[in-house]
Amino acid sequence: MVRLYLFAEGQTEQTFADNILKLYLAQHSVFMDKIMLIAHARKKGHVHRGGGRKYKPMKDDIVRFLNQEKGSKVFFTTMIDLYAIAPDFPGLAEAESLRQNPVQRVEFLEQRFAEDICDYRFVPYIQLYEYEVSAQ
Repeated sequence: MVRLYLFAEGQTEQTFADNILKLYLAQHSVFMDKIMLIAHARKKGHVHRGGGRKYKPMKDDIVRFLNQEKGSKVFFTTMIDLYAIAPDFPGLAEAESLRQNPVQRVEFLEQRFAEDICDYRFVPYIQLYEYEVSAQ
């Protein structure tokens, strides 16, 4: 059995993962353990969650969970949008040269993200397009 932790950018992504991805992955023996909103800031000792506005608090969250869960069958991923990526995100300045090829740009940023976290169990996912569900 493989367990997966997902760090989601916002409540919409968190709900999608909980209602759709969790059921689908369970059919493939991948059990989504926790779906957490990404920390975007720390103020006065409180963690503020939702949206990846700052890279360091997000990275700190991910690294903390990696250190807590040492199993080889425990994996970690993200669900964040390229659109509002943190300005201090690793490789963002370099990725500007790939603006004309958005898929390559996302792949490049995911690679830099994985290198910065530096744990084989972390498999980052950056969404090329904003994920929001409209209430109709």
